[in-house]
Amino acid sequence: AAILARPEFGYVTPAPPPRVIQWLGRQWQRVMRALGRFLPDWTLDIPVGVARAIAVIGVAVLAAAVALTLMRIAGELTADSALAGEDDVFGTPLTADAALRRAQEYSAGGDYRTAVRYLYLSTLLLLEQHGVLRYDRALTNREVLRRVAHDPTLSATLQDVVDVFDRVWYGYQPLDEVTYQRYAAAVDRLKRYG
Repeated sequence: AAILARPEFGYVTPAPPPRVIQWLGRQWQRVMRALGRFLPDWTLDIPVGVARAIAVIGVAVLAAAVALTLMRIAGELTADSALAGEDDVFGTPLTADAALRRAQEYSAGGDYRTAVRYLYLSTLLLLEQHGVLRYDRALTNREVLRRVAHDPTLSATLQDVVDVFDRVWYGYQPLDEVTYQRYAAAVDRLKRYG
């Protein structure tokens, strides 16, 4: 008994953890009991530390999935009516009106090929502003057409605009002022849409 009375054999009762830690511990136990109702009996063989680590990792993965989903939804809800990479000298992204002004500048200078490009961009951006079409730079022109296929009038007019754009921009087909004016008129019909 005298040996056990020595200080090195004395057991000091630790102070109880703060109330917040106690409350968190109780909440954790409630969560684990609730989860235990849905888990098979073999999980009882898993050590508590491993179970907690798995639970923490699971919560982290779930939180990351929720965060990514919310970011994606927010990105889809945000109207992307400005074209990245086409900023003006002040760093303002290209809008439908700015693209139309550039098209007019290029056509006045006789550069109808570039004017057609900006007219087409202004059309896509304007259709997005009207909520008719979600503009996405990653889509091909044919994919854009498929997105409006439900509306025959819009689809037919946009088909003509896309065909001319593709021939001029990608096929380097020469374009004169008369053909450009016809193209601008077709684009104008689209701009009244929506």
